[in-house]
Amino acid sequence: MIHRSPALLLRPLLAVLLASSVLLLAACGKEGMPQPRNTAKTFAWKNVTAKESGNCIIFSGTFEGAHENLDQIRLELASVNGPEDCPECPFVPKEIVFFSKQEAGYNDALGEIRFSYCPKKAPAYRWRLAGVSIFNSIPHSISSVRIIVTDQQ
Repeated sequence: MIHRSPALLLRPLLAVLLASSVLLLAACGKEGMPQPRNTAKTFAWKNVTAKESGNCIIFSGTFEGAHENLDQIRLELASVNGPEDCPECPFVPKEIVFFSKQEAGYNDALGEIRFSYCPKKAPAYRWRLAGVSIFNSIPHSISSVRIIVTDQQ
């Protein structure tokens, strides 16, 4: 029969408590979403717009910041019955389309994009744009969700 002192039995328990308290204390004071450390490489939407043109929609927008790091544009769309169709509901895109900088009509000098997309017919769409960076560690610049009402019935 092996007898162990109570102090030896408490050591693993104390080690676990110490490790967990260090982890808890390390997170103290941190609020909000993580932000990239090198903001010199980030960009953000300054404005975005959409307007109907025949059966298509013309999307445009401008960036601020290091927009030269733009790799591609992601368009997210969800058809809705109208602007009153659950505006407080979470945005769940039904169509996601990627455009290269060239396809999006990117103007490097002005930090602007302008392109058209012809979705399936719907009376209105909820939409947003995301600017995807060339750097994997930089988060995408995502616009707010907008609604465009079309004449298509």
